Amino acid sequence: MNKQILRAAGQTCLMLWITVIAGTTTVIGQRASPKLPRWSAEQKARKLSIRQSHELHLTKLQQQKILVINRDYALGIDELRAGSAPDSRGRMEKLKALHEQRDEKYRQVLDAGQFKHWNDLEMAQREKLKSYKAKRRKKILNEEKSASDSLPGGKGIPK
Repeated sequence: MNKQILRAAGQTCLMLWITVIAGTTTVIGQRASPKLPRWSAEQKARKLSIRQSHELHLTKLQQQKILVINRDYALGIDELRAGSAPDSRGRMEKLKALHEQRDEKYRQVLDAGQFKHWNDLEMAQREKLKSYKAKRRKKILNEEKSASDSLPGGKGIPK
C-alpha cells in the first residue's frame, strides 16, 4: 500500500515538473512580440522634427528646413537597412557619412546655441544607448552562465 502511494506521488511530482517546464517554455516563447511594421521615413522625420522643435525652440522656417534634413537622413538610414551590405565596416562608414552630412546641414540651419544644445542632447542619447547595451550584454552573459551552471555537475559545458 505504501509503495503504491509513493509511486502515485512520484508520478504526480513528475507530471507537475513536466507541466512547469512546458509552461515556462511557452511563456518564454510568448514574450517575443510580433515584429511591428517600421515607421516610414516621413513618419520618423516628422516625429523627430516635432521633438526638436520643442527642445530647440525652432522658428517656422527652421522647422521646415529641419524636417527636410530629417527626411533625407531617415531615407538614407532606410536605404542602408534595405541594402545587403555584407560587411559591417562599409555599412558603418556609410552611416558615419550620413551623420556628418546631417550635422553639417544642422549647423547651417541652427544658430550656435541651438546646435550646441542639440549636440548635447545627441551625446546624452548615445550614452544612454551605450549604458542600455552594456546592461543587456551583462544580463545575457549572466543568463548564459547560470544556465550552464545548472547543468549536472555544476560546471557547465567544458570549453
